[in-house]
Amino acid sequence: MQIIGYVTSHHRQRIDAADVAREFGYSREHFCRMFRKATGTTFKEFLTELRLDDACRKLLNSSSSVAAIAKECGFPDTRALQNTMQRKRAMSAQEYRNRNNERD
Repeated sequence: MQIIGYVTSHHRQRIDAADVAREFGYSREHFCRMFRKATGTTFKEFLTELRLDDACRKLLNSSSSVAAIAKECGFPDTRALQNTMQRKRAMSAQEYRNRNNERD
């Protein structure tokens, strides 16, 4: 639970499994096995989902650009956010914003 809290509060920063493993005194390999066993997902998938949820909230509740939102939410660049949106939500970030704002 401490690890989940740490990742949740630091997901906007540039972190990876090795950073978190080191923070908690584990090897990267042991940490990744332990994380997957505890959560049912890989560290990278978990982190990406946190970032995506954060970005989706910001897309709906702010007028910031997609590039600014990508940076704020911890994505390395706009393309990473756009690729994740396409893979997970089957639409671009702007389409997501437009479709959900039309409903309101």
